[in-house]
Amino acid sequence: MIAAQRLGEAFTFRIDKAPATLDSALTSGAEMARVRELMYWNMDNTARSEWANLVTSRTKDQQAQLARYAFNQHWWDLSVQATIAGKLWDQLEERFPLAWNDLFSRYISGKDISQSYAMAIARPGERLEPEGPLARLAPAA
Repeated sequence: MIAAQRLGEAFTFRIDKAPATLDSALTSGAEMARVRELMYWNMDNTARSEWANLVTSRTKDQQAQLARYAFNQHWWDLSVQATIAGKLWDQLEERFPLAWNDLFSRYISGKDISQSYAMAIARPGERLEPEGPLARLAPAA
């Protein structure tokens, strides 16, 4: 956008929506069953590996559906991973999910910092992983 402004060119911001319907075959297979089970048992690293194998073996449309499915399951890191694997750069909701919203709200309360800024500076190192740096800041449940 800034480059377009400097060049005096028009810029169109594009946001692609994920497919409205999900092919049930994508979520009923053995691969997805393994991912769900691993996520249930908080074996996130192994789940990410299974997810990567699943996503990279699918078509671009199926990758978009899987990104949305992960988003709906609150598997933020898997949603992001699917958009990267599928080069779904304009599928912004799944690519940049508002993950850990409640934690950000709680920890910026009463501070002179916007939630969007806190999320922006946390995201590069965080990668939205449950065991990432942000999660370690939260008190144990």
